[in-house]
Amino acid sequence: MRFARTQKLLTYGLAAASTLPLILSGEVDHAWSAMLVVLSICGWFIEPPLANRLLLRRFITTAIAVVLGVEVWRYVSGGALPTLAMELSFTLLGAKLCSRGTAGDHYQIAALSFVHVIAATIAIDDLSYASSFVLFVAIAPPMLAVAYLRREMEKRFGADLKGQGPAMLERLLRSKRIISPSFVLGSAALSLPVLLITALLFVGFPRIGWGLLGKLPQNRSTVGFGDSVVLGDLDITRQDETVAMRLEPLEKQHVPMPYRAFRLRGAAFDTYSGDAWSRSRRAGFSLAQLQDGVLYLVEKSLVPAVGDDFEVMVEPIDVPVLFVPERTARIRTFVRSKAGVVRPQPLEKNALGEIRYRDEAEVGVRYEVRLSSAATVPGSAPEPADHYLDIGVRDDRKEALAAALAGTGSPAQRTARLAERLRQDYRYSLELSKSEKNPSESNPLDRFLFSRRSGTCEHFATALTILLRYQGIPARMTTGFLGAEWNPVGGYYAVRQKYAHAWTEAWIDGRWQTVDATPSASMPPSLSTAPSLALLLDALRMRWHKYIVGFDASLQLELASGMRRNFRPPSLASLHVKEIVKGLVVLVALVALFLLVRRMLRRAGILVGVHRAGPRGAEIARATALYQTLERALAAAAAPRPAGATPLEHAAGLLQNRADISTEVEVVTRRYLDVRFGLDDFAPGEFARLQAVVDGIGRTARNSRRASA
Repeated sequence: MRFARTQKLLTYGLAAASTLPLILSGEVDHAWSAMLVVLSICGWFIEPPLANRLLLRRFITTAIAVVLGVEVWRYVSGGALPTLAMELSFTLLGAKLCSRGTAGDHYQIAALSFVHVIAATIAIDDLSYASSFVLFVAIAPPMLAVAYLRREMEKRFGADLKGQGPAMLERLLRSKRIISPSFVLGSAALSLPVLLITALLFVGFPRIGWGLLGKLPQNRSTVGFGDSVVLGDLDITRQDETVAMRLEPLEKQHVPMPYRAFRLRGAAFDTYSGDAWSRSRRAGFSLAQLQDGVLYLVEKSLVPAVGDDFEVMVEPIDVPVLFVPERTARIRTFVRSKAGVVRPQPLEKNALGEIRYRDEAEVGVRYEVRLSSAATVPGSAPEPADHYLDIGVRDDRKEALAAALAGTGSPAQRTARLAERLRQDYRYSLELSKSEKNPSESNPLDRFLFSRRSGTCEHFATALTILLRYQGIPARMTTGFLGAEWNPVGGYYAVRQKYAHAWTEAWIDGRWQTVDATPSASMPPSLSTAPSLALLLDALRMRWHKYIVGFDASLQLELASGMRRNFRPPSLASLHVKEIVKGLVVLVALVALFLLVRRMLRRAGILVGVHRAGPRGAEIARATALYQTLERALAAAAAPRPAGATPLEHAAGLLQNRADISTEVEVVTRRYLDVRFGLDDFAPGEFARLQAVVDGIGRTARNSRRASA
């Protein structure tokens, strides 16, 4: 296999493996794809020395500059940056294929091909990408190995412009003995263990969790937030310790809040069918109006300048609900990148005040909330009275019970009295979860109110909502979470599945107000009993999900912004004289320490290329100094050693041109090599004799120059 032909085949194979998926998928405009194909065909026939012609390289550089200017103008005019960058990358790759003059050009082609693989990773998700990736990984090792060999040959022979170096390099590039098919196949086989290890890691350790080695958090089915809620649904979460979301305070000096301070609203329902809640058709979702990525739940002018800010990270669930804490004044979404355009993540909202997001990547959602001092419940004004007052078939017993428990007074007074009586007269229990779903049983709400007088939070919320409607007070049932544990290791609040809860929202005094009839004793313990190790593991899991699994455009922007802030040098005007003097003193001390350590390492013989301590170190130093003196003498005698020749090769070559000194040069050279790289030492008086020989060569050269002058 000819070296140059094999290298060209490998280089073109790598370029094709990385660009064909992008061309076939249409991610790059057809005109640019056609341009790359044409340049690739032209580059196949452009070989050195034509590829190294200065005129050709200047033309290519000018063309690239023109394309760069056009792409910059298109970007300023509103073009998508990823698309423009890919077009420019295609141009650079085509230009490099037309100017493959040195090993460095092949390295640059490999780098551009890698960029195209990254682009395909983002843009393509079908089998064409998979086959392209495997082919790229298989071709990369032999291609880079051959490029490395060529670079070494160029360093050895290419710099010898006056000698036979270029001719030798040309012969090597045409040689069939340097690389063989077994070398190419063997180096390509190196990709097999890489792919195998990657596959094992991917299968054994999914991107979220530990897979078969432990519980794998995934896009879980979370009851209570879908299109309907059956009484008793939330019971199955009471023993579930899985973390559903985390709230990280943005204030550095945050003081942990009480356990029950967090009530996170998720879904709302306005239609009751006897044993389940659902939404009416009028409560459909529509795109929410964001202002610079912010959704205001109250008027913008009412948002306080200073408030409690939290970053909420919701784990992926099957219903993409945005959980909103009480007293939330605004929600800020993070940016997402789609089709090369970076914009805030879109939100959807319905007439019940529910907020949803779009989670195409199924990695959950991250957003910021700002709390205000006033209690707010998201949602529009109530629908016509009959909508939130619908009780289905009228029941005289429920109507009488509502009147007895509520008493008289304003809607706020009757609502508070109803909730209080339910908390006092009824008991929280999970024992009804199995019988609740038995169709032969009577109406679950009737059984809760008139026979069992015990039930779950859904029963309490349903009972309060229906009794309020009997009193003529519009009401609806809401689900979410109540309670959060403070993780002192990670500095955030963890909301577990077992904190799923249901309550009522009533229209009182012109706004929706939260009313909870469930007894407080029914809630889980106020403090987590998790050991410190569990807290640490959960903190690590949160960081992994936030910064690795959920790494997106917003985190990229945050990282870039943080680097600009941290690495911006301070201005001299902001520094005091004492700080400047202190910095100079520290700098001088560091330099002195560096010099001291370097001197100690030299004496110890640890630094490469310096004199080593001990007898052998001294002998090596003498031999090196002797040959350096010889090289200066040969340069004075117009017989310098070429850059591509070894000391012995140079000494042998002097037999033809300078036979008068060739014998002496060979003797000195061989003794230098024996002492410098072998275990031999100079014999007593030998070094002085060799030094005299070298001095004689130098004197002869100087006398010859004087005579010729």
